[in-house]
Amino acid sequence: PSAQMLGVFRADLQDLVAGALAQLPSPRRALVVHGHGGLDELTLSGPSRAIEVREGRLREMQVDPAELGLNPAPLAALLGGDAAQNSEIVRRVISGQDPGPRTDVVLLNAAAALYIGNKAENLRAGMQLAHEAIASGAAVAKLEALTRCSLNW
Repeated sequence: PSAQMLGVFRADLQDLVAGALAQLPSPRRALVVHGHGGLDELTLSGPSRAIEVREGRLREMQVDPAELGLNPAPLAALLGGDAAQNSEIVRRVISGQDPGPRTDVVLLNAAAALYIGNKAENLRAGMQLAHEAIASGAAVAKLEALTRCSLNW
């Protein structure tokens, strides 16, 4: 792939992983994230650290959800359940039926993926694109297509 977003749960691994990605011919762009509270994704509970890898160069970023207009939320607000419950949560989020922290964290991480994939100029623009994908039904359509593809595999 030409772009990749990768999360690490241990802060001490973030620089190591970013450095390794910078040495590889692919991906040409990557974002290595470590979320507040030790998650391997961007979080709402506080600022997350991200390292952008572009053409072998590293740039550290702080991703503060409050600066993007997102309300802070504890990690507990994102908890799911068993596979069936988690499936329902995903469907509610991507169909726009679950406003709040779960949707916000999806928008934030989708924004980062869109940014590193050169589909959005910055995180704010990526959040807008992600929001539009949910509002238009494109996110649900993509999940349904992925589901059909995996069932036919």
